[in-house]
Amino acid sequence: MKWPEGTHLLAVDRSFDMIEFAWAGANVADAKVVCGDWCDLPLADNSRDLIVGDGCMLVFDYPASFERALQSFHRVLVPGGLLSHRFFLSPEKKESPDTVFDDLRAGRIGSFHLFKWRLAMALQPSVEEGVRLGDVWSNWHDAIPDAKRLSEKLNWPLETVTSIDFYRDSDTRFIYPTLAEVQSAVLPYFKELERHVPEYEGGERFQTILFEAL
Repeated sequence: MKWPEGTHLLAVDRSFDMIEFAWAGANVADAKVVCGDWCDLPLADNSRDLIVGDGCMLVFDYPASFERALQSFHRVLVPGGLLSHRFFLSPEKKESPDTVFDDLRAGRIGSFHLFKWRLAMALQPSVEEGVRLGDVWSNWHDAIPDAKRLSEKLNWPLETVTSIDFYRDSDTRFIYPTLAEVQSAVLPYFKELERHVPEYEGGERFQTILFEAL
């Protein structure tokens, strides 16, 4: 990603393991990474012009931690500062897990990753409860016990299909709010400027929204 000359870039993640795995520096002279909590960013008030996130809100419980993160973003941004974030959104009209598996078996889902997201969203009882990743795996395994056969049928790489095994026995919970639930939480702190809906399959579930701090 190209940044304007003179940019100071700070990356924040709560996991040392993720930092070691993902951080490869940036094409910015003044760039660094710190281990920190997005709900309590290690930054001074009104010290940043822009915050960028990609799916980071997945791991926050809703509405409490979700709102604390928004408060943290608002605190460190200058007045009128910008927040750009890609949200993973449940559809307003919820689909059933059976519908997702029917589409999978019929070859109506273009990628395994989209299938995983759709299944997780379908299994979420509510955004307040989220969905346990171990439960996503259990539902997958019960419905599709032979991953190799599925990968051959759909011509998907087996290593891609078996990537869902990372969910096995995981107590981590992800949340998938609807667009309306995101907008309701954001409204006290930010004004929505624009939304980007990708043109790829299922893009309406992965919208990037640009907000301005109030």
